[in-house]
Amino acid sequence: MEDKRSRLFQVDVGRKGRRRPNDFSWTSKLVFVNIAAFVVQVFRPDFTNWGVKLSDKLLAGQELHRLITPMFLHGGIFHLYTNMYSLRQVGTDVERIFGPGRFLATYVVSGISGTLLSAVKSPNPSLGASGAVFGVVGAYFVFLTRNEWLLGRVGESMSLAIGQTMLLNVVLGVMNPMIDNWAHLGGALGGASMAHFFGPRLYLTELPSGGRLLIDRPILRLPRSIESIPEKVTRQCQRVFGMMHVGRVQSDTSEKPWRGPSRNYRPQPPRNRSIKPGKV
Repeated sequence: MEDKRSRLFQVDVGRKGRRRPNDFSWTSKLVFVNIAAFVVQVFRPDFTNWGVKLSDKLLAGQELHRLITPMFLHGGIFHLYTNMYSLRQVGTDVERIFGPGRFLATYVVSGISGTLLSAVKSPNPSLGASGAVFGVVGAYFVFLTRNEWLLGRVGESMSLAIGQTMLLNVVLGVMNPMIDNWAHLGGALGGASMAHFFGPRLYLTELPSGGRLLIDRPILRLPRSIESIPEKVTRQCQRVFGMMHVGRVQSDTSEKPWRGPSRNYRPQPPRNRSIKPGKV
């Protein structure tokens, strides 16, 4: 109770079934942002030139927006599909375990670290969310190996499968000169570092009155201002959607009532009135 870094570890595995309209996971929101950015790329090709990674610009300290924008741009529909499929497969679990704040921070930091390492090691332009996705996978791998004492054989088998998948992707990347392997490596290192310092580190605590609690005590705690960003954005979006809903309901009201009721109008039956015997 007195340790500011500690918190109860809770994973809301049933959240998907109880999710309200317009309340999507941050994994889904990231997928939507990437798809929207690709649509803009299709209709405005200059948008790609504006956001693609250019090593000479970044190393000169110019146009620093290119540290972030490449992780939301893609070179084609297949490139977009593979990255978003991988993000959906892994990101949902990592978001539930890390929480929205730490998950979003891990995604962004992984994408930036992948872009930085690629800028240092490769002069070629590059784009894609694979560096950020590799970071999410790397963060998941660190969580599984660190908390293997609790997860048991399931965690061991999952960490082994993730390690094999990452190794296979590295081998395929080496065989294909069009793949930016430095971005993948930088993203994986960034995600693993975020999970090591800020990710869940679980302990089982005995209560004086009996019973046990599962405590998450990371090495470092992200500032509250960063962890609360997803929550603040979600509240603002819900407020906007609420205003749009109110406007839609008001617009459904007929402005010309003299034209008669609409097709969906159902007249209400009159209220029953009690009539006493002997009175008219």
